[in-house]
Amino acid sequence: MSGSQPDDASISGRATMSSPAGASPAVPSPVQTPTLHISRVLRHYKRPDVQEKMLAAASGREIGLRFGTGGFGKRPDVLNFSGDIMAAVAQGATSFHTSEERWHNPLDIRTEMTRREQDELRSGWDLVLDIDCPIFEYSRIAAELCVAVLRDHGVEPAVKFSGNKGFHIAVPWESFPSSIGNKQTSRLFPEAPRIIASYIKELIAEPLAGRIMEMDGIDGVKAKTGKSFAELTVKQEGMDVLNTDAFLEIDTVLLASRHLYRMPYSLHEKSGLVSTPINPDKVGKFKREMAAIERFKVSDFDFPGTGTPMQAEVLLKAAYERDSFNKAAASSLLQQAGQTGEWKPIGAKMPLETFPPCIHFILNGIEDGRKRAVFVLLNFLTTAGWNEQEVRSLLAEWNQKNPEPLREQLIEGQVRYHFANLGGDERFPGTGSSGGADAGGSATGPGAGLGAGPGNSGYEIRPPPNCANEGYYPSMGACHPDDICRTWHVKNPASYVRIRKRQMQRAGIMAGEGKSQEGKEALQEGQEEKGSTEQKEGEQNADGKNLDGAGSASAAGDGVQVNDGTKGTTVGKKGADGVKKSKRARKPSRKPRGKQPKGAADGNDVPDATVLAMNTDGNRSD
Repeated sequence: MSGSQPDDASISGRATMSSPAGASPAVPSPVQTPTLHISRVLRHYKRPDVQEKMLAAASGREIGLRFGTGGFGKRPDVLNFSGDIMAAVAQGATSFHTSEERWHNPLDIRTEMTRREQDELRSGWDLVLDIDCPIFEYSRIAAELCVAVLRDHGVEPAVKFSGNKGFHIAVPWESFPSSIGNKQTSRLFPEAPRIIASYIKELIAEPLAGRIMEMDGIDGVKAKTGKSFAELTVKQEGMDVLNTDAFLEIDTVLLASRHLYRMPYSLHEKSGLVSTPINPDKVGKFKREMAAIERFKVSDFDFPGTGTPMQAEVLLKAAYERDSFNKAAASSLLQQAGQTGEWKPIGAKMPLETFPPCIHFILNGIEDGRKRAVFVLLNFLTTAGWNEQEVRSLLAEWNQKNPEPLREQLIEGQVRYHFANLGGDERFPGTGSSGGADAGGSATGPGAGLGAGPGNSGYEIRPPPNCANEGYYPSMGACHPDDICRTWHVKNPASYVRIRKRQMQRAGIMAGEGKSQEGKEALQEGQEEKGSTEQKEGEQNADGKNLDGAGSASAAGDGVQVNDGTKGTTVGKKGADGVKKSKRARKPSRKPRGKQPKGAADGNDVPDATVLAMNTDGNRSD
């Protein structure tokens, strides 16, 4: 296991009290960190009152051990007796982590379990909100507001200092109704906690910004966070408003199955402090030094506690109602923009240079979250116009860059499953049957490998998970926003590519009219090659009747990398206004060869406002 990620258990180099991991020695030498000497660790975990509280918090939950800076132990693991705690410490464990999910038998968990198998084994889940900010005072304000919101909904929450600069806010499983509608609540993980977390974030956003501004003002916030005015503010009704998302995160803890958070009374390796439960009424008075090993006291308050039956029913229903309202509003916006809620192919294959920072980070090789990365890359590359063979080739190249490559069979299985479902055909797309030229589609163009032939009614493009999904980019260390991400408030990596595509289209128009050397340079930066087929494509669509040029993919072939002034985006001398006119319902200049799937010849790129409004959640495949 790496970090608190369930999908990379094999990379651990440490043994646990249950079994050794890999080729590690049965009893590794004690691990020390700059703030945690082994004598302090032993003295802390030997306390009977600490052991009692830790065992209570471990009941029915999966446990993960961390060995200083040396990584995590093998999973699944459990704590049943006080001797288990001391055995782990003797092996070098410095901190203990536990799951949000509760299990009938945690030791029955397997990494390769399906969603249905997980649902059968899961007995419930706790809602755990993670408040994370480098400024402790800001985290404390957010924690106070979360407590207030939960109490307004009739819920008495549990609060715990995270051990460094944040807080955990919990609503225990016992407080939730056993079902909502006709669905068992235990099977609504991680959807329900995610919806509740978003609801609470929305409710506290305005008062949180107000209290922080009242405390420090914009200059104080800039000084503490090290961020610029542009990074810290957003425009709302013509006014600059503090954007707390730029420096403070409030979300369910790495929300995906089997993710862990620091157990109550566990030590924190970086700070050397104790992750201690605190009185919800006194969050505003809590100071970090109160959690020092030598000073802290075992609290009268438990975390996450046991709760009161049905106490969180109002909260759960209110969160779902708000979620439905938001989705309806987003759907209405899409319809007003002339779009449906379906995510359409971007058209021609987009080059690597147009990919967002998070995708580049992943493609350089990662240590944590490799299986989740496969899921992200499959969906992203598909939306970016890459066909099956191109995706398979890039994934193979990427896997060799990982410190510990995944098994080739695992990646191959994911690729086959992805494109088989994408094409809606039992045969694998891109093999000359359902997705190739034999099926009536393009053999090498943007539709290749996407099941573009007749009978593939299941054709559907799904974008990768959203940027804010804590189970992916943030927890993988891949979220490094650039100017485009910040300026356009990009919510999904696929939206980033659409924005880059429009920028390159506009640059292409300028270059085509010979008005801007900068436009030519911007266009050249996004191209990988220019061929005669590209020129023919541009001549064919020069009147602007086919904005994307995707309908002529079979004529253009793989040589089409981006759309520019020579490949279908130009409207002669009409300029930008001509682009808008070309989006009207007009027939293409020449009927494309073969039957195209819905959206494959899409001439209407998602409008700017729609890109910003889209909020599609990806589902984990690991």
